[in-house]
Amino acid sequence: MSQNSYETIEFKILQYLKECRDNVEQINPDQIKKIADSVGSDKFVSVLSDLEKRGYVDKKTFEIDPQGFLTINILKDSPITDQGLQFLSENSSMTKLYKALKEVKFWLS
Repeated sequence: MSQNSYETIEFKILQYLKECRDNVEQINPDQIKKIADSVGSDKFVSVLSDLEKRGYVDKKTFEIDPQGFLTINILKDSPITDQGLQFLSENSSMTKLYKALKEVKFWLS
């Protein structure tokens, strides 16, 4: 699967939000920007918008205006929803691959 495929981008976003939830941390806009920069802002906003529509991400956190500009509202809790967590759980092979690649990246850097 390509690093910039739709599925990979949605997985990166949801996995990051899950990590924030697991570690009881607020989302870091710099981390969101890092993901967006790696895939292109238009594609990122499109994927994020779809995640919101499917109920995987709380709509209060991310606001996308008609021109496609993204505003991040920092909330106390991670914006991933139960549906988003279920999606990650159902795609656990992708979760395992993501963690393995993250570890390899750590060791190579």
